[in-house]
Amino acid sequence: MKTILLEGTELSGKTTLAKSVRQKLANEGFNIVINSGPINKTSSLVNTPLNIAEKIHSPSIKELLYTLSLITDRDPKEMYLEVDFFVQERYFPSVIAYSRVFNSFGINRYVGDYLQRLYPSFDINILVKTSLETRLKRIKTRNVKTKLDEIIEERPQLASDLEREIQRVLCKKRNYFELNTDEMNIDEATEEIYRRIR
Repeated sequence: MKTILLEGTELSGKTTLAKSVRQKLANEGFNIVINSGPINKTSSLVNTPLNIAEKIHSPSIKELLYTLSLITDRDPKEMYLEVDFFVQERYFPSVIAYSRVFNSFGINRYVGDYLQRLYPSFDINILVKTSLETRLKRIKTRNVKTKLDEIIEERPQLASDLEREIQRVLCKKRNYFELNTDEMNIDEATEEIYRRIR
């Protein structure tokens, strides 16, 4: 099995790309799992902190609970023995990046990089990027805007800050590369991933 991490900020194109990669690999006869959120969705060690975090308003405590849930998560290679490819869409680098940009006093500001060592590593690490202009266009086409959408519309530079922080964390990983969804269409990006993971 090969494990792949698809990281990036909101509206960079991760989900669309993950679906396209799944279709490509399925057409080639491979068994692939696409996952968003915790890897082990049945573990109380993972889900209990997440459930508590949903009810708490303090950013620092919420962040601590998210981090605790992540470091107790399982390695996909232990859970998906019959799978050829496991694609994880965004997690630990995003949590660290969001805390550094939005929560200057949070735990990940100081120990997030260390705690990330306890999170499962991936064979291939991909950062999906897009321009600020494209991101703002995609926000405008959304039927329902998230709170983050509204914040980025008011302060567009935050999106660039988030992408830079995710890059800072992820570029230290093995087999790291970037895809810019402004510079290639979905088919070209899918082929680039396919070429690298085969």
